[in-house]
Amino acid sequence: MFQKSLLKNFIKSFNTPNYNDIINLITKDKFIAEDANGAEFISLLSKMLNWTNCTREVKNLTDMKKADAVIYDKNNDPIAIIELKSSDKKISNRDIIAQAFRYKNEKPTCKYVIVSNFVSLDIYSESSDVCFSLDMTSSQSYTILYALLCQSSLETNEIARLKKYSKSQEEITKEVYKEYSSFRLKLLNNLIENNKELSRESIFECANKLLDRFMFILFAEDRGLIPPNSIDAIINKYKNDKKWGDNKPLYEYYKRYFHYIDIGNYDINIPKYNGNLFKPDERLENLIIDDHIIKEDLSALSAKDFSDDVDVEVLGHIFEQSLNDLEKIKESLFEEHKIVDTRKKDGVFYTPKFITEYIINNTVAKLCNDKKEVLKLFDEVKDTTKAKEKRRDTLHLYREYLESLKIVDPACGSGAFLTACFRFLLDEHKWIQNELFKYEAGLFDYHDIDKQIIENNLFGVDINNASVGIAKLSLWLQTAKRDRPLSNLMNNIKSANSLTTDWNELFPDIMANGGFDCVIGNPPYFNIQTLGAKSEVAKEIQKTYPHIWQDKSDILFYFIAKAIEITKSKVGFITSNAFLHSAKAVKLRNYILENAPISKIVNFEKYMVFEDASITSAIIEFNKNKKDSECLAYNFKDKDYDVNDINNTISDIKNYFEVTLKKDDVFALVDKKISAMNDKIDSIHPKLDTLFKIGKGMETAADKVFLFKEYPSQFPKEFIKPRVTGKNIERYSISNNETYILYFEDIENFEDLPNSIQNHLIENKDFLKNRAQIKRSKHSKWWRFTFPIHKELYHHNKIFCSRRAFENTFVIDCNNEYLAFSNMTTIFDTNDNFDLKYLLALLNSKVLNFRYKSIGKQTGGGSFEYFPNGVGKLPIPDISKEEQEPFINLVNTIIESKEKITKYKKHFDSLNAVDKIEIQEEIEKLETLVLNSVNEIDSLVYELYGLSGDEIGIIEDNINVK
Repeated sequence: MFQKSLLKNFIKSFNTPNYNDIINLITKDKFIAEDANGAEFISLLSKMLNWTNCTREVKNLTDMKKADAVIYDKNNDPIAIIELKSSDKKISNRDIIAQAFRYKNEKPTCKYVIVSNFVSLDIYSESSDVCFSLDMTSSQSYTILYALLCQSSLETNEIARLKKYSKSQEEITKEVYKEYSSFRLKLLNNLIENNKELSRESIFECANKLLDRFMFILFAEDRGLIPPNSIDAIINKYKNDKKWGDNKPLYEYYKRYFHYIDIGNYDINIPKYNGNLFKPDERLENLIIDDHIIKEDLSALSAKDFSDDVDVEVLGHIFEQSLNDLEKIKESLFEEHKIVDTRKKDGVFYTPKFITEYIINNTVAKLCNDKKEVLKLFDEVKDTTKAKEKRRDTLHLYREYLESLKIVDPACGSGAFLTACFRFLLDEHKWIQNELFKYEAGLFDYHDIDKQIIENNLFGVDINNASVGIAKLSLWLQTAKRDRPLSNLMNNIKSANSLTTDWNELFPDIMANGGFDCVIGNPPYFNIQTLGAKSEVAKEIQKTYPHIWQDKSDILFYFIAKAIEITKSKVGFITSNAFLHSAKAVKLRNYILENAPISKIVNFEKYMVFEDASITSAIIEFNKNKKDSECLAYNFKDKDYDVNDINNTISDIKNYFEVTLKKDDVFALVDKKISAMNDKIDSIHPKLDTLFKIGKGMETAADKVFLFKEYPSQFPKEFIKPRVTGKNIERYSISNNETYILYFEDIENFEDLPNSIQNHLIENKDFLKNRAQIKRSKHSKWWRFTFPIHKELYHHNKIFCSRRAFENTFVIDCNNEYLAFSNMTTIFDTNDNFDLKYLLALLNSKVLNFRYKSIGKQTGGGSFEYFPNGVGKLPIPDISKEEQEPFINLVNTIIESKEKITKYKKHFDSLNAVDKIEIQEEIEKLETLVLNSVNEIDSLVYELYGLSGDEIGIIEDNINVK
């Protein structure tokens, strides 16, 4: 995409030829066919754009498919290719683009690909990423179309020149934000230094409000709302007065300007804007700010182009980043704010545009389209007076419906969702206006419709005062018009805790009418423990949401519950996808099924929607008027996707599959065939956690004291345990351990420990005594592990697995040899009716590997969480000891063979050449024996679960165990 200011200057030198014939062609029918209208469309484009040599239907030599047209330069070399599709086709489809690029790549001189479906036109240059898009139904597009694609511009390669000198939106955002951020820090530090009578909290709030005012002025001076170059005019006025002996601080001049913007001063061409942003504020009036702080930096920012380059979308990015950084600043200013209120804890910055648009399209737009269906606004209008009058009246009804909509973002942040919703509603009103123009004389006064939208339709809440200020500013900048006061948004965007505040008090009229039509947004997500053990907010949440509350749950759960509570129709969120599988979300999942089942979900298993986050996401639509548990789902399984591909995929309903979500279960996003397989595998078998004790490993909170990378020979060997971790296990075997644990939890008294251990602990006494759990509990002994979890069970045989793994990887310890820390899950041999080796065979089988993929949560890196609550859900057939024998024998064969292989490999390098050949042959025989035994186990397990050939095929296709 080109830098807007460059493009604006570039097109000034072009006079646009007549394009009415093209507009008439593409607007005469709802559907424009490629075959029927393509030749005429290209002919009209050729005429308008002065293409001197444009040839229709040229074959691609690679696959002999035809390009719809090729444009040639004066040397008769191809410079651009045209690919046409019918008006009902999406031109961003990758297959269409690839087809066009196959032709381009055959012609070294061909620089551009033009793809159009008549109503839209995309221009590509060296890559398959669109460099410019045009709406062919808009008359405003044709000057740009002519400037970019006329014969002379194509031959002089103007598009490439514009791209070369254009700064990307990301570059502009970073550049402006760097300067803005620097100015903010200088201002804040200066306020702290000069206003010591004010609290840091008060200074923080004053700084934010001042920044909002300055941003409005920067925006307004370039948009014609106030005189241009207002910042420089203020500074110059201050400088000139100083020359005449007036020593008033520069801030006095800014305050005067604030006052003029508030009440208006038509003598200097400033209308009255009001809107509370510039309302007199005693704290701001009395601030002391050094002149240099608000001179050079503001002048530099004023030099930026806030009219074109720094548009409202760039400002949205800046505002969202600003909120994230403000929290960091707040942490450094106030000790009590080290816990961020309810902002995201994972560096989530600006919500990508395609996410906000998708959520709006599937909530607000869906409601609007449903209403249009009811009102039959998609139907053709007969050419009769009665039909036209009915259409006119129906359009008025639809407009009244639009005006009645109430949409809220309960964690509105910088207002990204509200501004996206604003743009959608504004477009709907424009559509109504255009339609009404066909059926009644005169035009309606739509001058204030934008103002009405933000005052009547859009609402937001955020716990962060700075967020509320920025959200208001975002909406003001969307709607600001010269000579019109800003909207008073005091009753729309509010500072409150969405989870604990009574919404009947926040929005009494709306709640009395059943609630909001739509709740949208990107609510925060972090473990509620982050708020602190003594947090009053956490206690209030527990009290308010007993139907959702579970210890160590996520703050997100309560935002979902609140959203369902306050809506009367739809909720659309982009969230962490952890609640789909989390054991702490059982109550929430059941609440969702009972009150607002999911109607559609887009899940990103590895792809990071938010580049700076470490958490994978899902876009979820809840529907309060839906009663069944069926939903449509799509899973993005890989890490890397083009945003256009994501957009195309999620916009086509044919790409989704049906999912049935179940009560008291995880929300596994698998199609009905796999779901039926899971049901069959589970069927009559008891769950693992009903048969065996399962838990996580021990915790020391002092690994540097109790953990050793090399064998600690200074201690008696009976107090040393090798540590088992995810790094030193593979299925059925534990490799050479990397670390050792000092373990003495069976000793009751410190004095009974060997002297060497006592001395080691005393050396680290200060550190050990300062551990949180030791300080918290009077009964904890300073020298012990903080949580020696399940120590009474470690004399049993046990099975270990890593708490995160790409596939089922379970090992057995039959000698009470190993110890596990909290990054491992442990199954203890607490059931005499089952041999642990039989269980090991099942856990490592393809069947339970397949089954676990619908139980465990997949992380962003592609691994799955093997937590005790997840592993415990695996179904284990209860068979006799005699029936377990074949499994046990095969496991013994595998374990013994792997031990031999390890022993052979350990000494392999020291062997002579002849012995190496012999031992290598023996290793290969053992590896074959292991593989055959594993396959035999899988065959026995298939039979044990009663799976058919087709069902086995599904598992084999889905599971590739290494």
